[in-house]
Order: sequence, then structure tokens, then C-alpha cells
Amino acid sequence: MGQSPPKDSRRQVRGGIQVLLEKLAYTSNEVISGIINVNLDEPFQGHFLLLNLQGVEDVHYTYTVGSGDNKSTIYAKAINNFLNYTQPIYDFAQADGNQNFITQPNQFSIPFELVIAEQLPSSIKYFQSEDNRCTLKYFLTAQILSTDPGVKPLSGSQEIFIGQQILIQDIANENSSIQKPIICCCCESGTINYKIQLSKRCFVANEVINIKVHADFSQYGHKVNYISVYLIGKLSLKAGQEYQDKTKRDFIKKIDVLVDKKQVTQEVQLEIPDDIMLTCQGQLIQMNYYLQIIPDIRACCCVTDLSPHETLIYISPNQSLPLLNYNIEKQLFQLPKYWNPIYLQQTQFNPIQYNQMQQLHKQNLDYETQLYQNQISIDPSLIHFNYQQEMIGVQKQIQNQSAPTQYQQQNQVLYDQQLNNQQYFSQNYYTSLLNQTQGQEIITGQPQMKDQNKFYL
Repeated sequence: MGQSPPKDSRRQVRGGIQVLLEKLAYTSNEVISGIINVNLDEPFQGHFLLLNLQGVEDVHYTYTVGSGDNKSTIYAKAINNFLNYTQPIYDFAQADGNQNFITQPNQFSIPFELVIAEQLPSSIKYFQSEDNRCTLKYFLTAQILSTDPGVKPLSGSQEIFIGQQILIQDIANENSSIQKPIICCCCESGTINYKIQLSKRCFVANEVINIKVHADFSQYGHKVNYISVYLIGKLSLKAGQEYQDKTKRDFIKKIDVLVDKKQVTQEVQLEIPDDIMLTCQGQLIQMNYYLQIIPDIRACCCVTDLSPHETLIYISPNQSLPLLNYNIEKQLFQLPKYWNPIYLQQTQFNPIQYNQMQQLHKQNLDYETQLYQNQISIDPSLIHFNYQQEMIGVQKQIQNQSAPTQYQQQNQVLYDQQLNNQQYFSQNYYTSLLNQTQGQEIITGQPQMKDQNKFYL
């Protein structure tokens, strides 16, 4: 008999955390503004409240190998935790260094802001079947870390959508190619010269692409009836070196151009669908778009189109249509009947706080990662977790002393972005929050909690 997967034996304290956001869809360089609501119903040994932005790729696909009786189906799958960015929010112990500090039962509301980096790949969700699907998701999780190894962190998580605003530099809006259509897979009949001109290379859903097509058939020996201009999408999935990569190609839009002379110049338009997926440049998932030209050639034998003219374009977020075909559920969190929270401000951390939080968070990640690896049916070598923690909210000299020295590409960009954009809460934001509290004072410290801990130690 097989062994049951290990269960999390840690105790869960009574209470909950809500990550309350103004919206659920964001783009590059945008500021995520929200409030962390904490309801703690029993004493909790722990005092660091953090906010974690996690990005996860998950791919599943099949492909066949062999032929005839030796034909078989390969099931490929992999998970990549490519982003694990942590921002300190509050220290209920107020830097007294006591690892046994107990946070008392209470209710808290703490506003926060977090800047999204430019280079994070767009969220994506694709489903063809249970064995052919992929997702790239982001989760924003608030946690109070426990210093008792037998107790779970108090946490609450909200999935969010991130769309990458792709910045295109030094990419020409015009490109050319020479095509050699092959008859009967062996005979060439000359060349066709193509040139495409665009006003830009980056578009959004519902936008019309204006394309100026120039084709020269003077060096080609067969009759071309018309040329077809396609907008196609290529979804490429990767699951490790031992598996074949899989690419799925979809023709999204098509328009035909009649050929009635040796040189044709014509402007055509293709409208981008409103439900199109964004360009995604992940490590396991790539979603790319191309304008492609394929000629219809009059010949008695088949004509191959293995090397059509292609122009790469990018699909960026449309602010008015950010969540089409990407359903995100809002976190379910029922505030207590008598909700009367203490309003706090985000804390700046000293080196001791920073290092203690980093160590606790890594210990918790190690534990939960091990549980996860033991509970899912996937080769552990295909699960990639990033343990580097990058934090802001501390002074620059503290960051220089304590920040990790090696990062994955996305985390380095995010870290640099945050260092250059340390934005703390504006007076207008707190004024708005004060209006919601009906005149309650915003408390910047909790000496009463520190003093009362002697009853619990």
C-alpha cells in the first residue's frame, strides 16, 4: 500500500487576514494600493507582518513519439516559481528583539503601496484539456510570521492580474524578406520579395493594425493568385530539457490581397479581437504574435509555405479590457460583526528586524515547499522555487548590507525598480483613510501591546 502524503501538522490560530485592493488588474509600473485588514482572535507568537508578491508558471502538455505500434504519448509538466518578492509592512514588537513576543488578539488595518516592475511577464490562462493547459499567475499574500515552529503563519492571499506594458526600442516598423516557395518539395521557381510597413509594433485589444504590404513577383516563375495576410498567435510551452517543447499556432485573423501584376502595393487592415491573450514572455510560457504573408500559387503540384514572411508584433494591456477571459475571484473574507480596527502606518525596518524577518520567511518557505513537493505528482526536478527575498521599506544602507547578491532576472528588475521608487503614503491617502474611520486616530505605535506581553510570557 502506498503511503499517504504528509500533512501540515502546524496549528492554525483563530483569525484571518484580508488583502483589500482597489482593483484586481494592474500593468507595469503601476502602484498597487490597498489595505491589510487583520483580525486576530487569540494570542499569536509572532510579530512580523509582510506582503509577498509571488509569480508562478504552471504548464501541462502532451506530445507523441515513435510511430505505429511503437507510438506513445509523453505527458510533460513543470512548475516555476519565478518571483518571490517580499515587502516588510509592520513589526508589532516594535524592534525589541524578543523572538517570543506575542501579538495580542485585536483588529488592525494597515494601508500599503507596492510598485509593479516593468519586466514582469503578463498573466496568462490557457486551457485545451486537462493535459494541455498553462497558467502564469500572480498572488499578493499578507502574512504574520510565527516564531513558534508548531504554528502556521496567519495569512490571506489575493490573486491579481498583471499585464506587461512592453517598451519597444530600436525595433524598426518596416521589415523585408525574400521567399522561395518550393514546388513538389524539391523545385524552386524563383523568389518573391516582401516588405511590410507598420506605424508601430505594439498594439492593444480592439485596435486596428494598418499594414502597408509591398510584394514583388518579377523574379518568380509561377502565377500568384493572391497573397493572404494573417495575424497568428504562437503559444510555446517548456517543461525541461528531457521534454520536447510544444508550440500551438492559431490563425486569429486573415485578409486576402488580389495579385493582378508583377508588383503589388496595398494597405490592409486587421482588427485585433477583444478577447486576445497578451504577449507573455515567461520562462516556461511564451505567447507571441506575428503578421504572416502566405502566397496562393497556381501550380499543378503542392506548394510549401514553411518559411513565410513574418513580422513580430506585441499585444499590451488595454486599460478598458484588462480581465476578459481571465476570471479572478475576489478573496472571501467576512469582517467580524464588531469590526473596530486600530489603524497603523507601515514601519521602516532596522538591520536586526530585516534579517530576522528574512530568516523566518525563508524557514516558512522551505517547510511549505517541502510539503508541496511531497503532495503533488510531479518530478521534483521540474519544480523551480526561488528563495531569494528582496525587501524594501528600510534605509538604503540597510539594503546594501542585507540585500541578496544574486537574483533571477525578474527579481533583479523588481528590486532595482523598488529601490528607485520608494513611495510612501501620501497625505491624501491617509486623509481618505481617516474619513473612513469617522475621526479615529491613526496609531503609529503599540506600547500597550508591548507592556501587556508580560502576562503571556
